[in-house]
Amino acid sequence: DLVMAQIKGRQPSGAFAVVGQQEANYYLRVQKLSTALVNYAKSQNHAIEIDGKLSYKWKATTEGFVEIHSKDGRGLLLVQSGGKMLTQLSERDLAYFEAILPKLRAPGVSLQTEKEKLRDQEIGD
Repeated sequence: DLVMAQIKGRQPSGAFAVVGQQEANYYLRVQKLSTALVNYAKSQNHAIEIDGKLSYKWKATTEGFVEIHSKDGRGLLLVQSGGKMLTQLSERDLAYFEAILPKLRAPGVSLQTEKEKLRDQEIGD
């Protein structure tokens, strides 16, 4: 039935529709997160690497590379590069990053400490 429905161009129904919609929403949220991190790097005019105190270490480049690692032993949660994405972000992970996205979008906001800024300037000189 599912195959025939797809051949005829109809959307799947029942549990297939729910799962398909959930996956589509998940990847849309992950893509929004990746885009926001890359845009933050672009707004700072250089690659960003943030090593959070508790949960995550992440980096994003102006060229579109994004990587998020957990600090709770789960390892690599997201990598995006060259139009490809591999993600193992949980709902909790996504909620955390979605909560900080407004801070990344605020004009003139930098998540780097003064020490990191000085180090980056020394590296660039």
